Amino acid sequence: MKNGVIAAFLLITIVDLSAQNLPKDLEAAVTIAQVGSTPLLIETMIDYRGIQQNQLDEAYKKRDQIIVDLNEVKASRRHRAVWSGVMVAVTALCAGSYFYLHDLGNDAYDDYMDATISEDATEYRDTYERYDLMSYTGLGLAGVGAITSIVLFAKIPSQKDLQVQRTTIEGEIQRLEGALE
Repeated sequence: MKNGVIAAFLLITIVDLSAQNLPKDLEAAVTIAQVGSTPLLIETMIDYRGIQQNQLDEAYKKRDQIIVDLNEVKASRRHRAVWSGVMVAVTALCAGSYFYLHDLGNDAYDDYMDATISEDATEYRDTYERYDLMSYTGLGLAGVGAITSIVLFAKIPSQKDLQVQRTTIEGEIQRLEGALE
């Protein structure tokens, strides 16, 4: 009876002192009392401020990691955009070389058709075939460059998800900082 009156008088919670009843994230100053043969845990002061500070520290770590991830995404976006632009320039150069070499090949073919000496005809035919091969090679490289620039541009990563996470964690940090004041 005497122990029950003391507990009621102090207005404290009495909890069984077993490991499953102890909160893991709670920092508490505790006093252990003996009632009969059962040890009891009497919580005299719970340090919620310590818990909130730990949560705030975790939120700061998450925010810092999100900022690092955002910077990596921004660098990746710039990198891909630059290489996409380079590939567009290469594509234009290769397409231009196709038209230029095709035109030279047509001139060589006209010379081949107008040639009256067989050595000249053979030389013009070889020149035509060389320009024809080079022009189609340029066209093929232009196609590869166009596809590569499209893929590089289309695969630019989005920042939207990381920005949403950052906004959420900033709100959590403000809430925790307000609770600590």
